[in-house]
Amino acid sequence: MSSLPRQAALILSMHRSGTSALAGALVRLGFQAPKRGVDASADNPQGFYEPAALVAVNYCILAKAGFHWNTCYRYEPRALPAPTALFTAEAARLLSGEFSEPTSFVIKDPRLCMTLPFWLPALHATGADLRVVLMLRHPAEVTRSLEQRNQISDTEAAALWLHHTLEAEALTRHLPRGFVTYEGLLDDWRRSLNRAAGQAGLRWPRPFQQGAAAVDAFLSPQERHHRAAPSEARLGEPPVDELVAEAWQTLNALALAPADPRLQTALDKISARFAAWRQQMFPYPVPEELRPQLNPAADAAMESLLA
Repeated sequence: MSSLPRQAALILSMHRSGTSALAGALVRLGFQAPKRGVDASADNPQGFYEPAALVAVNYCILAKAGFHWNTCYRYEPRALPAPTALFTAEAARLLSGEFSEPTSFVIKDPRLCMTLPFWLPALHATGADLRVVLMLRHPAEVTRSLEQRNQISDTEAAALWLHHTLEAEALTRHLPRGFVTYEGLLDDWRRSLNRAAGQAGLRWPRPFQQGAAAVDAFLSPQERHHRAAPSEARLGEPPVDELVAEAWQTLNALALAPADPRLQTALDKISARFAAWRQQMFPYPVPEELRPQLNPAADAAMESLLA
């Protein structure tokens, strides 16, 4: 049995940002994957490493507020009430069922960028030391991937990238955290992961030399279907294009200095400008035809948990 403390490596980022690649690498370095994960798909053939039950609960949390992952522009995680004791107890039970003690584990779902406040008490209740890894992928690569998979316009995809990324950064400032870029992960995963581990205080359950061959085989550069030059960060229509460019530049600087208050203040100012644009551009409540539907059983269950 390992003498290391049990850790929960929480990966946060926007959809299509390479979080599955990062999670798969961590699994090969000794972190436990969920027992009942989301099935692999044509657009992610190597798997998601996401607990299926957690994803379902996150879908319901968003749906109860009238949102879906791609219509959540007006969703404000920090403005929501604290989770109920019942929700925290049930969420902790769910996590305990997915990850065996005392093994360290990796947990991810891009929806956690929106729902993390609901899950934090349950994550702490596992007894694991929570360590956050924020994944950064160039917004142009993310938007191109979303356009290809979901037929989402540049401006909408760029706004989704901004919303998820800015919320993930703001919600984790009080937690030990490190940053990994998708490009860095594929180019030199040893250097990239060691830097993030040093930032977050993350300790490896399995020495690199034991998992290196498996990680090398897993992180195939051929899986990267979209590439963007570093200067191509203006995406969508004004003012989104300017906000994306500023956020990308600031986040890359923050990746080198995760606790720099000046960079955090700069991101807060970007968030405030972006929030004003979201309030103006996207209706709330969300139109009925865009609201996700819950089946009656799920609706009743979530009503009791989130009331």
